[in-house]
Amino acid sequence: MTLIPLSEDTMITLLANAISQSLKKDQEFQKLLDAWKRDRLPLEIEGLQGFFQAFLVSQLHQASMGTFFLVAPTEADAEVWAADLEALGVEVEVFPWWGTLLYQGISAQASIFGERSRLLSLLARGKIKVLVLSLRSLLFPVPPPESWKPLLATFRKGNTIQVQKTAERLVKMGYLRVPRVTVPGEFALRGEVLDIYLPGDESAVRLVFGFDTIEELRRFHPVTQASIAVLDELVVYPAREVIWEQDNLANLEVWAQ
Repeated sequence: MTLIPLSEDTMITLLANAISQSLKKDQEFQKLLDAWKRDRLPLEIEGLQGFFQAFLVSQLHQASMGTFFLVAPTEADAEVWAADLEALGVEVEVFPWWGTLLYQGISAQASIFGERSRLLSLLARGKIKVLVLSLRSLLFPVPPPESWKPLLATFRKGNTIQVQKTAERLVKMGYLRVPRVTVPGEFALRGEVLDIYLPGDESAVRLVFGFDTIEELRRFHPVTQASIAVLDELVVYPAREVIWEQDNLANLEVWAQ
């Protein structure tokens, strides 16, 4: 007899399948799913512990439409729940807390700016399946979707581009113009090449255009300049979640009165 060791992911998948098959015969669990599908809310569920919490969320998510928001008591719980959901094959993102209290200082280069902006962009476009956030993350205000979505800029291969206006727009969106991008939040314009390093991304993107037409979009490593992947589309979002344009400043003055 030959014993074949199973990976952790395989064991989790087998365990989840076994639990799923067992719960199909459980009347109480099926009543819960039926109530969820019929929007008989709120539902109160007690006694869930450990990995079964993520399993239940994965089952409810399969019966849901749109983005599924999961609020954890603490940041540590949010990370654990996200890891368990990923092990179950669920596409999940964690919305980070600022890590500081209101009105306390935070570095202008803090990576938290970019990560929150990246996730707000995905939310505005309906690209997130499950979003896990801690209670503190939930309580901190974010810009409303109607003010955030118009700030997104989409570039596609074959589309025209107004180079100078694009550079001006990137500056307004909080990006820093540099000779060569090295860190997130920067962009560089050289001839017919525009490099953008989106906050929250692990690589930069290069737009190559002829005259005013985008001919190529590709990801590249900012240090080695080596190409990583070819893209058909790039959605650029602000470098920060709050952009102080004239309308926002006017609203702030009204609120302060």
